[in-house]
Amino acid sequence: ILDEVTFTLDTAICPDDELMVNGNVYNQDNLTGQETLISAMGCDSIVTIDLELLTDQSGSLDTFYCAGDMLVIAGEIFDENNTTGTIVLTDAASTGCDSILVVQLMLAEDAMGTLDTVLCPEDVLTIGGMNFDATNPTGEFILPNAANNGCDSIVMVFVDFELPDVQYEINV
Repeated sequence: ILDEVTFTLDTAICPDDELMVNGNVYNQDNLTGQETLISAMGCDSIVTIDLELLTDQSGSLDTFYCAGDMLVIAGEIFDENNTTGTIVLTDAASTGCDSILVVQLMLAEDAMGTLDTVLCPEDVLTIGGMNFDATNPTGEFILPNAANNGCDSIVMVFVDFELPDVQYEINV
């Protein structure tokens, strides 16, 4: 006479995992049970199922971005047209389960400024590699990533040209 064999199947599964024993499905909704397996020799094996449910890990990415920037996560592009979303990184958690990342991008504004000055007619003002003179008195230049928030600084330049107001007196 052979004795029946008993053993316990205790392992951890992720929320979407399934384990089939003796035609029965064990998953997050059915973590425990007992199955009787019959061998070809007629002896029974009793399997006690005791599963631990691991959880998917989740996190969030809440950050600012500048106009024209884009962020690519797991092949998904986030930019001014797509600022929010949920990314599932399959089996990426330390437990082997999925990692879920909730993305929320917020637009950081470019810094805007104005330079309004007066020069003599023959003077040239050079800023950011651009020359402003009597024939080119206005314009805009961009200082990439120069704003406090890391975005661009945009400066509008307005130059007026005037002859100096010189007053003199000749004493003889």
